[in-house]
Amino acid sequence: SAAARWLAELGPAEDVTVIPGNHDAYVSLDWSQTWQKWSEYMAGDGEAGGRPPADFEDFPFLRLRGPVALIGTSSARPSPPGFASGRLGAEQIERVAALLKTTRERGLCRVVLVHHPPTGPIAWRKRLVDAQALGDVIRRHGAEIVLHGHDHSFSELALEGPDAPVPVFGVPSASAAEAHGRRPQAHYGIFRIEPTKEGWTLELRHRGFDPAAGAFKETASLTRHLPASSG
Repeated sequence: SAAARWLAELGPAEDVTVIPGNHDAYVSLDWSQTWQKWSEYMAGDGEAGGRPPADFEDFPFLRLRGPVALIGTSSARPSPPGFASGRLGAEQIERVAALLKTTRERGLCRVVLVHHPPTGPIAWRKRLVDAQALGDVIRRHGAEIVLHGHDHSFSELALEGPDAPVPVFGVPSASAAEAHGRRPQAHYGIFRIEPTKEGWTLELRHRGFDPAAGAFKETASLTRHLPASSG
């Protein structure tokens, strides 16, 4: 598929992690003709096993990269015309809770990946339907970072954690040809995570497309100190 060919240009599956979004599931699909073609980019390792997902419900997946645990979810669901909502489902949320618990016990920096924003202002028709249920899990078990897309804009919000607020970052679309209202032209973020005695240091550099230069340039940066969660 075109998606698989594009992902291959970015790098090998062990170096590129992908989660699906609403654009991948507007209507009911045939697994073998769609997501299966790029499922190796969603293959778990560690406790999740080193295999790609077997179907649309086979989420979350866990990838361990040094001291970082990437917990990839799927909120992609077919939706009625005019809607772009998402849903994780009770079973997936239970599995997220189990992964948050086991990776906390190992002292890892837990990064939850979800396409739809789990908090903050979002149009009702574009919302994560079970955001409250995911928030309840993070309030109990904690996480160090939550990353999302969908809204095509910069945001830094927070979810309640067991010890401290959990930062929730949203980033613009990396393929937006032009700025539109509050949604900027193409940007992406580079995160650097380092362990400290108290927890973790997070450095985030935003890079945006400069049409005059025809290239991406750094537009902003920030540093956050994240306490280790006791969960």
